Amino acid sequence: MVETDIHYPTDASLLQDGVRVITRIAKAMKESSTELTSQIKDRSRTIRNKVFSISKVLKRRTQEAISEVRQITGEILDVTQDVVRSGWTLLQETTEKAKSLPSKVINRLLPRTEFGYKVLLEETEDQIIVGYDVFEGNPGDDTLLNDSLDRFEETFQRVPTAVATDRGFSSKSNEESLRQRGVKKIRLPRKGKTSRERREFEKTSGFKRLQRFRAAGEATISVLKRCYGLRRSLFHGKQGTGAWTGYAIFARNLNRLSRTMKQKSSKIVLQ
Repeated sequence: MVETDIHYPTDASLLQDGVRVITRIAKAMKESSTELTSQIKDRSRTIRNKVFSISKVLKRRTQEAISEVRQITGEILDVTQDVVRSGWTLLQETTEKAKSLPSKVINRLLPRTEFGYKVLLEETEDQIIVGYDVFEGNPGDDTLLNDSLDRFEETFQRVPTAVATDRGFSSKSNEESLRQRGVKKIRLPRKGKTSRERREFEKTSGFKRLQRFRAAGEATISVLKRCYGLRRSLFHGKQGTGAWTGYAIFARNLNRLSRTMKQKSSKIVLQ
């Protein structure tokens, strides 16, 4: 999951965001015409101080602290309601005088995704990422495998020799599809209760070896997040997150390829 560049939404922070946006729009409306008489007080600092006090109170981790946080949140709600009432009064007055106001755009809010986008990575045994995709929502992993194989075939004009995934991608239909495509080594650990024969198969050295390789992909994800900015996308929307992910993968692959070439060149023996 690649996060979008927003703070984690809590009750208090969402109320703070509402007060901030309403106040900003109200100020722009007031600046657009001197005929508006309704007033709105900027309570952003009050809200900010109360939200900050919540973080300090929570450090105590006691039942009394939880009660105090609820009280502070209630105070924030009261301030927010006052701001909403003032903003609504100003909006009504603006609507009545809309014909006399100059035609101009007051504000535009950039749509944001609440948490982020699901990202699928496809990596070779040389730890080179050869494909990726970005998804809205949370589609099931077992629905993504065939599309991933389609991308591999389109890129390399052949099917991979071996496929290893985690348990989420496993299903009988996916295994059958891989067999029909001609994949020789299929290492998809089964979900739920399995037969004795299947358990014995998943204990074989060949199965475990490819699963260890797959597990190493977790390290790749960690490196992408820690070193290449994939923890949080600063571009907005699915298309922006896709571009951000692509840049991170491109930079990481260049680094990986340069190290591989350096290692191979150091093994050359001159005769």
